[in-house]
Amino acid sequence: MMADAADARSTADRVGLDIALGPAAATVLERVLGILAARADLSVDSVSDVLLASDTLATAARHIDGDRLELELMVAPGRLDIVAGPFANGGAQALLDERRVGDVPILSRLADELVVEDDRLRISFRG
Repeated sequence: MMADAADARSTADRVGLDIALGPAAATVLERVLGILAARADLSVDSVSDVLLASDTLATAARHIDGDRLELELMVAPGRLDIVAGPFANGGAQALLDERRVGDVPILSRLADELVVEDDRLRISFRG
């Protein structure tokens, strides 16, 4: 089992991305994250979840310090991790709380794991 984890880490790629949050942000995020989700060999359902999550990230402007969203993306077989920020104080949690379908936050339905880490939000997709 340990060899599998080591193999996954050795084949992982990291990508840094800095996006201006303007009119084109949603399109750029959707394309980049969709390509990386496909590269991670995620299932069609998981790729669809990543594309829907990209819409939420594109609306992050009011919760960001400044006008740029920094992303650190890790792509490994069967996994895509997105670390987004820097968020203003409480901004990452506010983003999670405000985007809802009914009473259910959207990202919690889409992602396999969500973690608020200081001024960053980590979103993980598997499968």
